[in-house]
Amino acid sequence: MDRFKEASFIIKSVNEYQLGTMDEPSFIKAICGYFDCIKKQNLTKSDLKFLKYISNMCGIPHYYDLMVGKFGHEDRINDFDLNTLSSSIYESTLYVDEQVKLHKYQKQVINLFNKGCNNRYFLSATTSFGKTFLIYEIIKKLEYKNVALIFPTIALLSENYERLLTNDSYRFFYDEFNIHTLSDVDDVDDHNKNIFIYTPERYLSFVDKYPDIKIDFVFVDEIYKIDNEYLIDTSNKENERDTAYRVALQNILSKTPDILLVGPYIKFPDKTSVTVNQSFNTFLNKNFFQIIDYNNYEIVNKSINVLHGRNNEIDSQLSIDLYGWGKNIGLKISKVYQDILNINENAIVYTRGAGTAEGYVKKSILTHVNNDNDKSDLLVKFINHLKSEFSFSDSWVIIEALENRVGIHHGLVPKYIQKEIINFFNQGDLDLLVSTTTITEGVNTSAKNLIVTNSRKGNKPLKTFDAKNIAGRAGRFLHHFSGRVIVLDKKFKDILDGNDDVIKHKNYDAEVEKDEIDYFITDEAFLSREDIERKRSVLMEQQKRAIPDEIMAMYKVISHSHKIVVYDNIIKLSPMHHQTIRKLIKAINSQMFLDFDGFQVVLNLFRPIPVQLEDAGFNI
Repeated sequence: MDRFKEASFIIKSVNEYQLGTMDEPSFIKAICGYFDCIKKQNLTKSDLKFLKYISNMCGIPHYYDLMVGKFGHEDRINDFDLNTLSSSIYESTLYVDEQVKLHKYQKQVINLFNKGCNNRYFLSATTSFGKTFLIYEIIKKLEYKNVALIFPTIALLSENYERLLTNDSYRFFYDEFNIHTLSDVDDVDDHNKNIFIYTPERYLSFVDKYPDIKIDFVFVDEIYKIDNEYLIDTSNKENERDTAYRVALQNILSKTPDILLVGPYIKFPDKTSVTVNQSFNTFLNKNFFQIIDYNNYEIVNKSINVLHGRNNEIDSQLSIDLYGWGKNIGLKISKVYQDILNINENAIVYTRGAGTAEGYVKKSILTHVNNDNDKSDLLVKFINHLKSEFSFSDSWVIIEALENRVGIHHGLVPKYIQKEIINFFNQGDLDLLVSTTTITEGVNTSAKNLIVTNSRKGNKPLKTFDAKNIAGRAGRFLHHFSGRVIVLDKKFKDILDGNDDVIKHKNYDAEVEKDEIDYFITDEAFLSREDIERKRSVLMEQQKRAIPDEIMAMYKVISHSHKIVVYDNIIKLSPMHHQTIRKLIKAINSQMFLDFDGFQVVLNLFRPIPVQLEDAGFNI
């Protein structure tokens, strides 16, 4: 590294930023890059003063903290010049209590929330921004009584619940609030403060049981899931969670004043374009949301490195030579991983699917990588536990991998094993995590290096949104100044640099085909004539049977037609069927025993249910 050249560049960047010719995202990238370059250099007291000054100038004093804390530099600033004093004064404004310090851009978001105001915002930001962290500071600032936090997966729900219970930094919430993760709640009254941590499905179950409860603030994570077309699933059938997200969101809009919707790298529709779908902008405008766009603010730098044959000079620490390793991706992964191991760093490998992940580990990584690092006592205990609990005729690749300090993470691995593998990886007990897109779905990992093996998710090409989310796993705020994205499929880089369609909201688009559930959460202005006629026909069938509206409003992700079919099946039950069901209930309540005859009668009420009422013989 040319120290003089790097110093000249950063001084030039400071001047350009002060003159207004360099924007904030570019300045953050320059400052973060400079810290990364000199983190292992010998630093004088003057160097440290300058570093403190520029870290505060870019609004992220945490860069200086990381330099002093993780990289072993002694904080030797004991005499204050004007710049150092002004830096310290500015830094003090970023503290929200004695333990918690925000960066400038997090503070800007929190400052938008004020008592007595319309607090409805849509925040889109980078993975390194620290979006979820913000909600707890917003809750404290506005002194909410009842709060709901909606996460897409049980994994994220559990992570946030565990954080509130075990992390001393969140002790305030544990002491002040009752914290709930199940939809059955015993102690909700006017005197208690509550935090409800739910998936969309659990939230809907909760509001079915407690329709009159007042929620003061709702946070919804990964809000892009309202749009089925914005993300892809590994199967040919698209993800169906969008329905639960949209139904839950519509309920939240009807009863909650303050809402924060959050997602990474969301592409908003251009309001001035007549060729772009405007349904999402319509949703935002009609529900009084304001956009907060920090999509370009990468708090941790990313270097994107597409590997070729010879002499891939990644940076001053890592060089990868793939000459002679052929075209076999598994062998290339092994070589890259070995080179990363040699500089005492860890890595995540992104693969297209579960079978591919396990294949790379079994056929290549375990046979071509030499790892002399010892296993921790806790890891050994966990491996022994798995061996005792999971008995196979052949060895299980999950266990084989752990024996070699490699974790495998995909949707078919049991959830508790997934969780432990992530914990071991973040604690440094594992050196490699071989994964699918499960690493982007409610999992926080700490890895400097990300190895991308493929530009597909299952049998489908990745979208730009997916690629950005995957690349965002390289490097982690407060752990690294930068992350390396090491690409073995050059199409991934093309996708990363490309453009997706904008996010859409089907309930605010009259041109989009809707299913029956959508009829009842969509204003008729956004329904077609056929949709309105069918909705009215379904309501007539309900009225014929005199089914109360409050009954039909329950189980909101089940269509009215399906509820009517279940109702008709119940009406047709014979006295013997009723007796069998009573026997089932008695067995469950008294003996925790399942009477299979009664259970079968209940199953027959629900399965199979015709997809359309026409299939059940109704004239609709």
